[in-house]
Amino acid sequence: MAEHFDTSLFDEHGVGMALFAVVHFVDENDQPAPEQSGSFVHVAIKRDYGTEFRSCWWLTINADSDRELLGSGRLRHVHEEFGYLQGFLRSLVPATF
Repeated sequence: MAEHFDTSLFDEHGVGMALFAVVHFVDENDQPAPEQSGSFVHVAIKRDYGTEFRSCWWLTINADSDRELLGSGRLRHVHEEFGYLQGFLRSLVPATF
C-alpha cells in the first residue's frame, strides 16, 4: 500500500481502511490472464455522518480494448459488490468509525 499512498497521512484525513488490488481478466474456465488488466483502490473515510466509501479504478486500455465491455463489466461488478456488502458491512465497521 505504501508504494501507492503516503499512509502516514491516513489518520490526519480520517482514512480507516484502504484496499488496493490488481485486476486480471479471466477466461471461460476462471483462469486469470498473465497480464494485468487494471487496478483499483477502495478507501473508507470517517465523516460526521458515518463512513464514506470511495473507489477508483485504473483500467489498462489499448487499441484492441473493448471499451464498452470494460465499462459495463466494471459497472456490473460494482453493483454486485455493493449488493453483497450491504448485507454484512455494518457488522465489520464499528459504529464509531
